[in-house]
Amino acid sequence: MLLGKVSGNPFSGDSVISVSGKYGSSTGSASIWNPFGQFGNSSGFYSAFNDFASAPPQMVKNEVVLGVVTTGTTRVQRVHPIALRAWLEAGNCSYD
Repeated sequence: MLLGKVSGNPFSGDSVISVSGKYGSSTGSASIWNPFGQFGNSSGFYSAFNDFASAPPQMVKNEVVLGVVTTGTTRVQRVHPIALRAWLEAGNCSYD
């Protein structure tokens, strides 16, 4: 399932930091920022905020998995969701 683009463009509806978009809002069902959704709660199998999630969200480019977005520390290729948001908001990936 698509959970948005890793894009620092806050006006892009597909960006994971667009607070008015379905992937960046705190209420979107496909948003890691929804603390009550399956991708943003603290206990879900697919959640970026569950340290022990068995299948946290993946970052994929050209069908290659680059890493996962997770608060867990056991994965080798990982990025903390808060660090990802800060990096994007700092303008490090402003293109779509």
